[in-house]
Amino acid sequence: MQQIFIVKLFDLNTSKSSHFRILILIIGSFIGSYILFALFPGAFETLTLQVRDYAFQVRYKLFGRGPAYPYIAHVDLNDSTFQELKPYEWNRTVDARVVNILAELNVSAMAYDIMFEDPVVTEEDQSFVDAVVNSKRVYFPVILRFKDDGNNFHPSPVTYDEEEFANDNLWYLNIGKEGRPLEAVSMIPTASELRESGQGVGHINAYPDRDGVCRRFPLIIRYKDGYVPSLSFRMVCDYVQVSASNIEVSFGEHIILHGAKFPYMEEKDIVIPIDEQGRMIINFVGPWSDSFPHYSYKKLLDVREDNALFDQLKEVMDGDLVVIDNVATGYMDIGNCPIETLYPLCGVHTNVANTILTQDFLYELSTWKQLIIDFLLVILIVLVAFRFDNVNFSIIIILFFLAFLVFVSWLFFYQNILTNLIRPYVGLQFSLVTVNLYRYMLEKREKTLIRHRFENYFAPSVLSKILQSREKLEVSDKKVLTILFSDIAGFTAWCAEREPDEIRLTLNEYFEEMAKIVFKHEGTVDKYIGDGMMVFYGDPFEQSDHAMQAVRTAIEMQEKACELKRRWQAQGKLPIQIRIGINTGEVVVGNMGSESRMDYTALGSNVNIAQRLERNAPVEGILISESVYQDVEKSIDTEFFDNITIKGYNKNINAYEVVLANADLV
Repeated sequence: MQQIFIVKLFDLNTSKSSHFRILILIIGSFIGSYILFALFPGAFETLTLQVRDYAFQVRYKLFGRGPAYPYIAHVDLNDSTFQELKPYEWNRTVDARVVNILAELNVSAMAYDIMFEDPVVTEEDQSFVDAVVNSKRVYFPVILRFKDDGNNFHPSPVTYDEEEFANDNLWYLNIGKEGRPLEAVSMIPTASELRESGQGVGHINAYPDRDGVCRRFPLIIRYKDGYVPSLSFRMVCDYVQVSASNIEVSFGEHIILHGAKFPYMEEKDIVIPIDEQGRMIINFVGPWSDSFPHYSYKKLLDVREDNALFDQLKEVMDGDLVVIDNVATGYMDIGNCPIETLYPLCGVHTNVANTILTQDFLYELSTWKQLIIDFLLVILIVLVAFRFDNVNFSIIIILFFLAFLVFVSWLFFYQNILTNLIRPYVGLQFSLVTVNLYRYMLEKREKTLIRHRFENYFAPSVLSKILQSREKLEVSDKKVLTILFSDIAGFTAWCAEREPDEIRLTLNEYFEEMAKIVFKHEGTVDKYIGDGMMVFYGDPFEQSDHAMQAVRTAIEMQEKACELKRRWQAQGKLPIQIRIGINTGEVVVGNMGSESRMDYTALGSNVNIAQRLERNAPVEGILISESVYQDVEKSIDTEFFDNITIKGYNKNINAYEVVLANADLV
């Protein structure tokens, strides 16, 4: 079969117009996802954050805990300590003993995540102060307070000298880029005697996201004309020997610790990514029980009675950064973190310190980079939408999302980059739904147009197939088909004496009956020519016996014409008699014409032969060519008619007449 040319069924601009609409739908889908995120930030941002939390949990299950700095530990004031010492025997001498023991174990720093608001008034209190002074490595917390919506001011319940606090504890940093730092208006400080005796203070304000999960931590908070560092950040900066004057801050970008000196390592700058408020994303090592070593107060209080245990602890705790916390029942501050639902929030401080010291930072993909990813997705979706049908388009979009999920997972697991998975997913889903819906509506409209245009030319069964394979009507091919022509004998003379309405009604009834027979044998009505018909078999769908189907159609047409003749003669109407000619041969078939008018038709010399056979056929007879005869001779009774001359054909052809009385109609 030789393909000749392609002819579009509809307006040539339809494809371009359709592609343009699909492009707009896909772009609109992604813009719509951005609008939804802007209109409903609570729902979509929370969903995005929860997906990220799940990624943390999957990472832990696949790879175990993350990189942990070997010199970070917790010292826990837990239930067993309270049970041993009894609450009524508790005083600050216990804290003094713990500080002294930790100093003997040569830890590098001790950061208390426990508030000491009461002033020093007793000898027991003074023993704690003395231990802090002697150790020269204890850090105390402060709690900063803010305005609520600019209206309600929260004064501190503890009296303190603001000027003295500012001089001793505020950091004055090198601000490279301004942002929107959190700004406190008051604080709850540690008792002044302890604060002045310690190595420094830092805030312990942990602010969860809108869904109550703690994912970020403010390393610095503005207070008065300076900044209060977080407790862990203050401890880490001293550990790497970086003073406030060597800290550079660009809000929305980074905090740089210039010339950080790790033990036994060369100097290097530590670049900490932060957001506009000075918050760092915490890269949690693992759950509370599988993150950092935990030592209880009780174990430390007993260590001086066991030299072997002391030596063992000194070996493992030497140089540690220790966070001292209260995890006893009723005292422990519990919150949510990405990796664990019920997580002691004192663990936030060790994870902040660990993220900085391991430099295992998490980076959030910038808005521009996310836009570039979305743009690339739009291009890919558009290309797929232009090339594939709905089913394949849907499958490929699903594969796109799975590939994007793999890409996002790779960014998180191996590059520590967080990106927005939900918004592109919404854009992909919107694209999938809108494009498929548009195509469904377009396809439905096209099917309606095809059905309306071709229902008088194709059998219902053939038309149903065409609606499933509309490309059949768009390709013109060379094919071997069987062509049938029929004509009413004496019709022109009869019309001369009849009214137009009678002629029209007679022809309509005749053609309706003939078309039913044609469609029964899955023939295609090419055209109605006055009182004649042109029909072909074997297209648009293959028919292995198209010659036989054409002959059977002709026989039934003659039988139906005889039936109409008897009925019409009784009514004084046309005594109808028809002639039929049939030929099989190669023709060009397809949807042809101009943009304004198309016809699905067959062309070629073999069409002309069929028409000449019809004109040479006897009245109420069927004349077939030798090519048809060779296909039906074993099933249809025929006899040689004549060797006839075909105008415009360079040789005569043998013609055969179908014997109607003895025809095998099985």
